[in-house]
Amino acid sequence: RHPSHAPIKEIVMINVKRRVLLNVEMENVYVTSVQNNVCDFEKRGECGWSDLRAISPQFNNISVASKKGQDNRYGLSRMSPRSYSGLLRRASISGPISLSVDLFPSHNLDVKICVHSLKTCQSQRVEARAWNRVTAKIRMKSTDKLFLLFYNKAVIEKTIAIDNILLESGDCQSIPPNAVTRRRV
Repeated sequence: RHPSHAPIKEIVMINVKRRVLLNVEMENVYVTSVQNNVCDFEKRGECGWSDLRAISPQFNNISVASKKGQDNRYGLSRMSPRSYSGLLRRASISGPISLSVDLFPSHNLDVKICVHSLKTCQSQRVEARAWNRVTAKIRMKSTDKLFLLFYNKAVIEKTIAIDNILLESGDCQSIPPNAVTRRRV
């Protein structure tokens, strides 16, 4: 066969609300899907996460706040001593899961990311008075519940600001945001 008649492989990466990786080889098409969900609190309660206070009064309330004269909104919780605040996402989520969230606590704080129930968790500690990015990689086929828990184990009241919760799920490769590239192999 002449080289100009060889099959052409084309890889196309498209970023919309849902990122899709297409691998085209002759007549075979393989699709790998990535679901992205970003909660930046700008749309009030429309980001898919629920306050755990609505499920049980043992949790502290998380409300939407903004600084006076600014449009940027974020989640805010005032935590009593030895108490929890948290968020729950109820949806069918395909694995693997990548989750990140920006946190600004008034004091050092423990963060737990739990799957299925409050018993299967990853824990991290965040530093006081600085924006911290907490990330977790969760390898599993799927879940219908994902929890973000903030634990104040001290005997003093703490406050935490929460912003930019990014949930990426599905079998995917890391594709940079807004990437649209074409390459012939």
